[in-house]
Amino acid sequence: MNKSIRVITATVLIGSGLLVFGICGFEITKPGRIDRGWLVSRALLGIFPMAGGGILLSGLRPSRKAYLRSIFFQMLESGQMEMTVLQFAMAARIEGAEAKAYLDDRAREYEATFNVGPEGQVLYCFTHALPGG
Repeated sequence: MNKSIRVITATVLIGSGLLVFGICGFEITKPGRIDRGWLVSRALLGIFPMAGGGILLSGLRPSRKAYLRSIFFQMLESGQMEMTVLQFAMAARIEGAEAKAYLDDRAREYEATFNVGPEGQVLYCFTHALPGG
């Protein structure tokens, strides 16, 4: 489904759910006896479209794997063929352990080499893994 159609559908679903909840809230404020069965059935009618809209919107977020992959390739495309775990963790805004595991996997996949930086840090070198490197 097209992204804009998903956003519109999710907005309509969430909006209709909120409308039903608003009607329920209005009914509660009316003086007199409250029909609990009516209230519960309307509340359930509001929950389902809101849940469906939420599911549609959550599907629009890129997966964690796709996000990390895009950050990794952005760094390589910008000419940063050597990177430390800290540099990747900061660029991707992730924990160091996750960054190290990701870089270790990419190093195996692309046959990267390793160097030791001037301060003793491990540099993942992806220059030999690329054409012409």
